[in-house]
This record gives sequence, C-alpha cells and structure tokens, in this order.
Amino acid sequence: MGGAFRMVIARRGVLKVAGILFVVLFLSQEAFGYWVWTPGTKKFINPKYAVKDSPKEQFDYAMGFFNAKDYKRAAAEFERLVKAYEDSEYASEAQYYVGLSFELQGKHYFAFQNYQKVVEGYPHSTRLEEVIEREFRIGDMYLNRGGSKLLGTEIMTPLDRAVEIFKKVVDNAPYGPFADKAQFKLGQAYKKSELFEEAIIAFQRLVDEYPESPLVDKARFEVASCAYKASLKPAYDSAPAEKAIAAFREFVETNRDKEVAKEADRTLQRLTDNIAEKSFSIGEFYERQRHYESAIMYYNEVVEKYPQSSFGRTAAVKITELKAKMAPKVRVKKERVKWPEKEEAKKVAPPKAAAPPPKEKMPPEKAKEAAVPAEAAKPALPEEAAEEEVLPVKDEPFPQPAAAPAVMPEEKVAGEAPAPAPAKGFFGYTTQSMLPSNLKTIYVENFVNKIAMTAETSDERMYRGYKPEMQFDITKAVIDRYIFDGNLKVVDAGKASDLILTGELVDFKREPLRYDSNDNIEEFRIRLIVNLVLKDVKTGKVVWTEKEFAGESTYDTTGSLAKSERSAIEDATFDLARRIVERTIENW
Repeated sequence: MGGAFRMVIARRGVLKVAGILFVVLFLSQEAFGYWVWTPGTKKFINPKYAVKDSPKEQFDYAMGFFNAKDYKRAAAEFERLVKAYEDSEYASEAQYYVGLSFELQGKHYFAFQNYQKVVEGYPHSTRLEEVIEREFRIGDMYLNRGGSKLLGTEIMTPLDRAVEIFKKVVDNAPYGPFADKAQFKLGQAYKKSELFEEAIIAFQRLVDEYPESPLVDKARFEVASCAYKASLKPAYDSAPAEKAIAAFREFVETNRDKEVAKEADRTLQRLTDNIAEKSFSIGEFYERQRHYESAIMYYNEVVEKYPQSSFGRTAAVKITELKAKMAPKVRVKKERVKWPEKEEAKKVAPPKAAAPPPKEKMPPEKAKEAAVPAEAAKPALPEEAAEEEVLPVKDEPFPQPAAAPAVMPEEKVAGEAPAPAPAKGFFGYTTQSMLPSNLKTIYVENFVNKIAMTAETSDERMYRGYKPEMQFDITKAVIDRYIFDGNLKVVDAGKASDLILTGELVDFKREPLRYDSNDNIEEFRIRLIVNLVLKDVKTGKVVWTEKEFAGESTYDTTGSLAKSERSAIEDATFDLARRIVERTIENW
C-alpha cells in the first residue's frame, strides 16, 4: 500500500517537472523576445507596445495603423502618446484621433468621451469646431435611434446619451454654429422621453437665448405641443391643458401667415375639445345620476371656458334641457298648496254655532266648554291652511277645512298669535348649520395626488397603493356633497367665493380585517387619507386645517355580501366627502 502511494507521488512529480521544462524550452524564446528589462524604469517592458522615443515618432507610428484601417490598434497607440507626451504639440491631435478611431469602429459613446477630452484638455486646438460638430452628429444619431427594449423593459440609454451630448455641445460653445441646433435637439430628446416639462424648458430657452435662430418658430410650436402632450396625462389637473391652450394661442397669433401655424390651429382645436370633453363627460355622469345641479355646473364650465369647442353648443342645449326638467318640481310645490276641493269648501258659509238660551244663566265651566266648539268651528285662515298643506302630519291624511279639530290645545287662547312653523328641510328634518351668516359660497380646488409611491411604509406593505384618477373622483364627490347639502353654494374657478377648500390625497390603504381558517382574507377595509385646508378668502386667514383626514369603507371578498374593491373605493370616497362637508358646516 505504501509503495503504491509513493509511486503515484513520483509520477505526479515527473509530470510537474516535464511541464516546467516544456515552458522553458518551447516558450522561452518568445517570452524573451517580447519582454526586456529596462534599468531606467526597473521594469520588464514589451518593446512591441513601448512608446517611441519622441512624440513625432509615436504619432507617425500610430498613424501607420490608422491609415491601414486598424482603428483599434491606432486608438491604443494615440492614447499611449497622450499619456507619455501630454504637453507636446502632438498631444491634442493625438487625442482627436483617439476619438476618431473609436467613431470609425462604431463605438460612438467612447468617441464622444474622447472628443470631449479635446474640448476640456486642449481648448485652443484647431480641431475644436470639428470636434463639436462630430459630437453633435453623435448626439443626433442617438436621438434618432431612440429607446430600445431589453427583456420587455423599456430602457432609455440612447435618449439619455443624446441628452448628455447635446447639453455638452451647448456648454462647449454657447455661441457657436451648433448651439441653437443642439438646444433644439435637446428639447426633442426630452420630448421623446416623455419628459414634457423638461422639454418645454429646453425649447423655451432656445426662444429666449437665441431669438435670431431660424428654429425659434419651431421651438415656440414645440413649447405648445409639449404642453399639449402633458395635458393628456390621466391626472385630474387642468393646469397643463390651460398652459397648452395659452401657448398655442400665442403661437398662432404671432405666426398667422406661416405654414406651421395651420398645424397649431388644428392642435389647438383638438386640445380645446379634449379639455372641454373632460368637463362635459363629468356633466353627463351627474346627469345620469339625476344630480342636475352638479351637471349644470360642469356644462356651464364648457360653455363659459370653451365655447368654440365641439362640445360648447351641445353643453348649452343640455343646460336648457336640465333647467326644464327641474322647473316642474317648483310648480308642483305651488300647486300642492292650493287644493282645489278645499277652495270650493271655503266658498260655503260655515254653520253658525248655536246660541245659548237668552234668559238661562250658565255656570262659568259650561260657558267655557260651549265656547270651545264655537271657536273651533271657525274656518281656518288662508295662511294657516297653507301651513297645514306644506307640512302635513306624517302618515295621516291631509285635514279637511270644513271639519273642526275635536280638541284645541289648552294653551291656545283666542286672539293669540300662532306659534312659528317649524323650519322646512329635506325629508322633513333640518340640518342646523353653524356657519357664520357672511359665509355663503365656497370654491373647491382640484385635489392633488401627493402619494409617495416609492416611499417604504412597513414590512407588510413596502410601497403605498394608488388607483388612477382617485383625486379626480374625490373632487367630484366633495363638490356634489356641498351641492346636496345646500348650506354653501359651490362656485366655479375664477369667480369670487367666501371660502376656498384645498386638499391633498396623501395615502390609500387597503387593510385586511378578517381571515378564514386557511388564512385567506375575507374582509378588507379601504381608507382614503387627505390633508385639508379651509381658508376665508376675504380675510386670507386659515379657518381650519386637517391632517390625515380619512374616509373609509369595508367589503367582503366572499359570500352574499361580497362586493368589488372598486365599489368599496366609491363608498369610501362618498364617506370622505360627507365627512368633509360636515366638518365645514357643523364644527365652527
């Protein structure tokens, strides 16, 4: 056993020695041919890749590879010259050829980076204008390439590089021949990336800083166009659309005789129609729900702000139709007061009460009892009859005027003024408003979405939830609730109001409440959380502020009481709106 083990070790040793001898015998000549010891540097160097003795020799050596179209080797040799002789007269030229060699290899971003070294390291180079032009061309190439997809995920590397390059071109020569062109291309790169606010700034900078550029008119058009694109995002905020309309109108007014103004006119019409359609569709929604006052408010917004839109005339017709639908309700109330059969009864003279015997004396108690039916037999005054008609006793037939009540209240005394009628309200009850008498109108600003989508919240819920257009639905619900309540009149934007309510949607929570035996969630709770500020417009003071004000609802996922999450969100929105209005009306 021991002898066999020693034999294996010996064989391995022989193989190891043989390997070493192979390297020494067969590779030593090649190794010593490429690497030599230099006493000056005290290092082994490969003469094949060593820098030449002078910058001119190195430059000529690198140009040999460049002329032979060996651009990879040429780039390496020019880089070697720049590192070894960075202060020589050949250094700036060599740096230029490094960039050019990379560009001819198709490595455009490396080319840009090395061209930029010419601008930053050798600002007096005679190649400077050519370098900036080549940078501009590379940026344009990336711009035209646009975005690409990797495994289904959108990556914007080409557009990001285009933005970087065009910024450098403008910074390198802000008054050069490519500055305005690069500024315009920068705006286009932002626009293709759907960064419309950044694009507007870029195009506007061209208009402001290069007023003599032939691209100014196109830049103005792009400012309006990007504002239009921004307005198409789903957020319920009319500010981008209003900004776009203003930009297009200004453009059309200053470019009436130019061809591009025709396209601006068409886009302006589309934009006006789009924003008018938003208000018109909200009006239709309320009309279907039979909330006619709310519908009229939104139709009025279309008529007043966008009369030239394709929805303007239709909205005006809708307003007329809805007012006609609402008018009969007022007439019905007046007709209910006049009961025709009662009017006929009033024309008949009421029977006279029997007079007591002339000579017979009656005790005071008997006289009082006799006086009661005589008083009750008198016909009711018109005002009293009207009061009975408007406020009938619940679940009892309306009283007939010819009949007298069997018993009069004991406190009723002949000649005493009638007690004041109770206040009339919805469904026979009243909501006592605590509002000061001078506050009669309110303007509700569009709620803003302030949910930090990427902010971590807890281990169980790493990121905040959100449903599209949730702030839009909250705004509609709050406005509708104020209209339904009736204590404050809701006014449109731009009109004077006593109060103004602003709100921010800061969180949307979907919390499990109940589980089954298999840990499946059976019940959820939805909570909408907002921050609110109510201001007195006339005094400018904040009336009250509410942080993390919430509306909520629950829903089952299974069983006969199950409903959808969307339905639960609608219920939570309604609950939030009700609470907001109650907070406004009652807590003063």
